[in-house]
Amino acid sequence: VELGAPVPEGMVGTVHLVWFDPDNTVANVPSAPPANTGHGIRDNAASLVAAGGGLPGFSLDFTTEGPSPNSHWMKKAYLAIEDARYGDNFIVAVHPHSGIAETFEFRDDGSGNLVLMHPNNTGLWTPLPDDNDPNDDPADGVQDHRTSVLTIIPSVDIDTDSDNTGTIDRSDREEEIENEAAYSGTWVAWNGDDDNENGIADYLENAEYEYPPGISWVPFTDDDLVPVVLDRGFEDLSGMDDFVFELKVTLGRGLSCWLDPEKTPISADEYETITEGGNQKGVYRWFVSSEAVSYPPLIYVEGIDPGALTDTLMWRLLKRIPSDPPGGDPTYELIHEDTVKMTDPWAVDLDIDSDNNGYINDPGKNAAAALKEDQMEESVPKPITFFGNDSPHPVSARRIPATLRITNSVSGRQWSIHYTPNLKVYREENGQLVHEPTTTLHPAQTGTQVVSYWVEAIGSGPTGFPSGLDKIHVVLWDS
Repeated sequence: VELGAPVPEGMVGTVHLVWFDPDNTVANVPSAPPANTGHGIRDNAASLVAAGGGLPGFSLDFTTEGPSPNSHWMKKAYLAIEDARYGDNFIVAVHPHSGIAETFEFRDDGSGNLVLMHPNNTGLWTPLPDDNDPNDDPADGVQDHRTSVLTIIPSVDIDTDSDNTGTIDRSDREEEIENEAAYSGTWVAWNGDDDNENGIADYLENAEYEYPPGISWVPFTDDDLVPVVLDRGFEDLSGMDDFVFELKVTLGRGLSCWLDPEKTPISADEYETITEGGNQKGVYRWFVSSEAVSYPPLIYVEGIDPGALTDTLMWRLLKRIPSDPPGGDPTYELIHEDTVKMTDPWAVDLDIDSDNNGYINDPGKNAAAALKEDQMEESVPKPITFFGNDSPHPVSARRIPATLRITNSVSGRQWSIHYTPNLKVYREENGQLVHEPTTTLHPAQTGTQVVSYWVEAIGSGPTGFPSGLDKIHVVLWDS
């Protein structure tokens, strides 16, 4: 559960959040005593229990002069509810501690509008009666609030090493970029080596491969397969016997999926192939039965075709709807979906100061800024001035930097850079700037290669593009 609210400038102190059953008569004063029964309702529980114990609170680090360097405009509190179940209801009550009353009122700002508790910001908040007891309310006079009734909806989560650090750390960063267009996705290299040294490339080997005489399939641990986590946001499957967990993969895209690094096939309660968007898909389904399900918590992806190493794996939760009238095929209602992108590790990234902050953002130092800059590259042109052929301006004023980063290349590959006629591009080589013709092919180095460029405007005529913009692009050449 995530609860966030924009925090106004000048607010200091702490806010305490408590998570209650909707029928709790302390936090949710009803007009009549509650009479709810049945699954999903925990009648009159003092509070829902947070996994690991304790209830969340967070500090607000603001000054009247504006936000400090380590402050945030959005404060969030996270809570894992112990033994959460599909359909459980809860409300959140918020209680301001000392310090809040002196710097901020939860009711109105100077314009008479609600601020922190404004429904447009945080959802529907209802003020709670103030008991005027200073013993339990150090900031008496500042009303507590509660949310409307919230309901737990089941979710799924698929994770892999989307930031290509070598580990699946399941961080916010990995989640943010796992299927982001500006990022390559998890690198899955072609499994063309021979780990077991039997003379047969590993990508060919599995129990169904037709071996030459004298050689047979002997399982071995292949260290080139990429792990993928299949998870859900809750343990208790009470009331979910009509639900289905589904993994959907594209067939013929150069990837194979296995249960383990020994290439055990994935088993499922149901498997079928379908055609979707012109592509053939493999669909694995596991059905919830007797409040249990048997999908694998981890699968492994192998690169088997160097010319087509790409796919988006879809991990979905569906509700099975029986046919009406009975006897026909069921339909499936999508409840939640999560995806990760797998791709050829030979990736290229051409960067320029698209956000015009004076430098090219380094993803290793400020990943969020680098992502924003990547997203702007095609849609927001980078200004570059043509000063004229006889310009007295120094070189440093006429040329702007660009960076080319090529990752995970292999022997035999090459790259070239191309640009429209109004531009001239220079490559930095041994401390000197060398003009870079568009006809030059460069051998790609193994691993990661970073090349520094400088771009100069040498004209302002037609570019050949309908938008009238000049463009730079890189071409990767395979052997």
